[in-house]
Amino acid sequence: MHFHTISAQPLGFWQATIRFHDGKRIAKSFSVRKFGRREALKHAIAARRDMLAMVDDRPYLYDPIAKKCGYGKELAQAHRVEALNTS
Repeated sequence: MHFHTISAQPLGFWQATIRFHDGKRIAKSFSVRKFGRREALKHAIAARRDMLAMVDDRPYLYDPIAKKCGYGKELAQAHRVEALNTS
């Protein structure tokens, strides 16, 4: 998942993506303007989870650069909130 800002979306948007081994790519974006910052992030997390559920074998999904960069405190907080809501 990534956070993007562009001139058409000055508040930004969260984007969940996945690239399959055959080169196919799926992306879903969630606008901060439409959903708010936290809700957009929650929608992107849910979309990413749905995308990963479509994959049978996942060894190629590990990205060492993503692990080094992390997603920051906001993403970690969203994961905690989501875990509390699903408990």
